Amino acid sequence: MRPIWIDDGDQYYGCFGIGGNCLPEVVIICNPLQQVIHAIDNNVPGNIITIFENNQQEMADALASDDAVAGVINGELSLSIRGKTDAQTRYILFTDNSDGEIVEIVPVKSN
Repeated sequence: MRPIWIDDGDQYYGCFGIGGNCLPEVVIICNPLQQVIHAIDNNVPGNIITIFENNQQEMADALASDDAVAGVINGELSLSIRGKTDAQTRYILFTDNSDGEIVEIVPVKSN
């Protein structure tokens, strides 16, 4: 089972326990994923879809989810990131645009 995303809106956040929607392991950032993080950090959302479209298989492999990749490309999911740019682990949040529910969380860190 996947860990649960917990976020108090301040300093306490992350993936803990079981029964949630976090990927269970930290994803080492591949180049396209690094580009996505850069686009999120710099508030350039249009680039995110292009990166996903141009790197579908590599993104699906890194995220362990074809559905998440398809959701970003077709506009059903949007992305945000939690964690400071200098943090060892950051979290990419996949949010359903129809209801605002976070459907997947991917813990990431640079290699």
